[in-house]
Amino acid sequence: DIPGDGQFIVSATKDKIVLLEYDTGAILCTTGTGDGETVANVCCSSDGKWVFAASRSLQGYLWRVVTDEFFEVSLKKERTWFTSKHPISACSFSPDSTWVATACTDGAVRLWECSSHSQTHALPYDGGIILP
Repeated sequence: DIPGDGQFIVSATKDKIVLLEYDTGAILCTTGTGDGETVANVCCSSDGKWVFAASRSLQGYLWRVVTDEFFEVSLKKERTWFTSKHPISACSFSPDSTWVATACTDGAVRLWECSSHSQTHALPYDGGIILP
């Protein structure tokens, strides 16, 4: 995923999240979820301040993108969310970067507020799996 400012690309490999410099492909930082499971989905906010990842452990992780005084980029884990009894099949940030929407394989869509780190809505859907 690429934020609106186009400064980096966020990707995943096995149980790690990787931020790459957009222009060169150089690795800016990597971090693990800590649960040992494969990262299945990853997305970033349009303002480049947030990264969300979902692993096969049924957990979602919210990170804040941090740049220090030496312009080193890192990810600070803000919150771990337990999503449901079903894996997340898709995730996306709202255009204003205040919400994350997750869709699970049970068809439910959940909305999470970044600033409060809380789930605000759970919307059931009986139409089957939601895919990106």
